[in-house]
Amino acid sequence: MFKESEKGPVKTGALVALLAIYLFGNLMLQAFNLSYSDIGRDLGAGRMSDFLSVIPGIVLAVLSLLYDALCDFVSARAIAFWGASFLVAGSLLGIFLHLFWGVLAARILQQSGSQAAGSVFLVSCVKRLPPKRKTFYIGLFGAIYSAASVLGVLAGGLVDSIPWNLLFIIPLFSIPILPLLKSLPHDKSGKKKVDYFGMILFSLLAGSISVFFDYLGLASTLVLVGLLLAFIIYALANKNCFLPRRFLKNKGFVSAVAVIIIFNLFSYAQIPIYQLIGKDVYHIPLEEVSWALAAVYALTAAIGALSGKLVAWMGHYKTILFSAIAMVAGLGLSALFIGSGFWLLTVFACIYNFGEIAAYSPLYSAATATLLPEERGRGIGLCELSLNTTSAVGLSIYSALLASSPLSRLRLTISSSGFLASNALWAMTLAAALSAVLIAIFAKPLKGADLPPSEVSRK
Repeated sequence: MFKESEKGPVKTGALVALLAIYLFGNLMLQAFNLSYSDIGRDLGAGRMSDFLSVIPGIVLAVLSLLYDALCDFVSARAIAFWGASFLVAGSLLGIFLHLFWGVLAARILQQSGSQAAGSVFLVSCVKRLPPKRKTFYIGLFGAIYSAASVLGVLAGGLVDSIPWNLLFIIPLFSIPILPLLKSLPHDKSGKKKVDYFGMILFSLLAGSISVFFDYLGLASTLVLVGLLLAFIIYALANKNCFLPRRFLKNKGFVSAVAVIIIFNLFSYAQIPIYQLIGKDVYHIPLEEVSWALAAVYALTAAIGALSGKLVAWMGHYKTILFSAIAMVAGLGLSALFIGSGFWLLTVFACIYNFGEIAAYSPLYSAATATLLPEERGRGIGLCELSLNTTSAVGLSIYSALLASSPLSRLRLTISSSGFLASNALWAMTLAAALSAVLIAIFAKPLKGADLPPSEVSRK
C-alpha cells in the first residue's frame, strides 16, 4: 500500500519563493528565444547566435531529469539554495560581461538555477502535499510557466529600446525572497547510495535527444545511439541503478507518460504556426501577433491557476479527457476556418491552450500517484523529460510538414488561403485526437489517481 506523502509538509512561503525563482528564470528563457538574434548580432556571434537559445534549452532538458531525480536522495533545501546561487551568479555575469561565450555561460547558469527551483517545487508538491493541494499547486506551476511566456515575450521586445544586458537584472528581483527557502525540508536519505553516474549518463542521453532533433546528422545520431546503448548496458548490469526496472513494469505510470508524450507533441509548434499564419495569411506585423499570443498565454495562466479546482470537481480522468477534446476542437476549428479572421483564430488558440494547460496538473498527479513518495522525484523527472523531448520532436515534425511539397497541395479548409498552415494544423489535430484515444485506452490506470490512497496498490 502507498503512503500518500512523506513526513514533514512544505510551507507555503517556500513554495512561493520557488515559484518566483522559476518565473524569473523562465522569463529569461522566453526573452532570449525572442531576441537572441539581435543580441548575437551585437556580440558578433554570427551563425552561433542561436546557441543563446538552443543551448539553455538543452540544459533545461538535461537538468529537469537530473534535479528531479536528485530530490529523491539529496536535501531539497540544498538543491534550492544551490540553484538560487547559480541564478544570481549567472545574472551578475550577464550584466557585466559583454562577450558571447560569457553571455552564453551566464544563460546556462541562469537556466540551471531556475530549473533547480522548478524541480524542487514539483517534487515537494507530489511528495509532501495532500491530493487537493497537490493538484492546485501543480496547476499553479503550469500557470507560472504561461505567465513567464507572456512576460518573457514582452521583456524580449524591450531589446529595441534598452541595452540588452539589462535583461539580466530581472532575476535579481528574487533575492529578497530567498530567505523563505530556509523553511524547505532538510532531510537526507542516508539509507541509499546516490547513483550519480547513472543520473549523469541518463541526463546526457536526454540532452543528446534534444541535440539530435536540433542538428540532424551522422555525428548526433552516433552520439545518441552510443549513449542509449551505454545506459541500457549500465541499467541491466547495475541493480542499484537510479531508474529501477519496476518503473517500466508500473502500468499506471507508463500509461500516464504515454499520454503526456502524445498530448504535448506539438506544444512548441503553437507560436511558430500562429506567426506563420499572421505573416503569410493575414500579412499583419509581428507585434500584433505577439500581443495576440500574449493574450492567449495570459488566459492560459489564469486557467492553470484554477485547474486544481477543475480536477477536484471532475476528477483526473474526466479532466484529462475533456482537455484532449478541447485541444482537438481548438486545432480543428483553426484549420477549418484559417482565413476567417486572425482574432477568431486567437479564440480557437485559447481553446487549445485551455486543453493543454488544464491537463498538466492531473497528468502529473496521476503519473506520480502510482509511485511511492521516495520514488516520485524520478517519476516527475521522467514526466518532464517526456514533455520536453517530445515537444522538441514535434517542432521538428512541424518544420518537416511545412517543407512538404505534397502537403502544400492539399486543401482541407473552407478558406481560400493558408492551405499549408491549415494542413499542419490538421496534423496537430490528429495528434490531439490520438491522445484522446490513448486516454480512453488507459482509462483504468488514470482513474486510479481519483481513488483514496488506501485503495491504490503498487503493481
